[in-house]
Amino acid sequence: GLDTQVSVINQRAAELARAAAGEKRLVAGAAGPLGVRLEPYGATGRDEARAIFAEQMAALKAGGADCFLLETFADLEELEKAILAAREVDAAMPIIAQATVGPGLRTAYGASPEDIA
Repeated sequence: GLDTQVSVINQRAAELARAAAGEKRLVAGAAGPLGVRLEPYGATGRDEARAIFAEQMAALKAGGADCFLLETFADLEELEKAILAAREVDAAMPIIAQATVGPGLRTAYGASPEDIA
């Protein structure tokens, strides 16, 4: 129920992290999966997902983040949309993109480490 406050919450979080870190340390603006399936398996469109990620990352950057940390993704399509959104916000900002794998070395959607790379 906080979707209307995405920008405010993320910008303030980055501002607090920046204040705590000071100028000599880096602040990573973190974004994780949306928690919904993307089309055609779910109701959330790919462009909609990208826009949601872009809103969040623009706020993180405005709050002082030095890089984007995309974490705990299982759906590589969704991770791609997050990466594209990050590039849209700032094409030069470093991105750390991570996927979560289980004991069988596969994501929840079956992607292997080779697929992830």
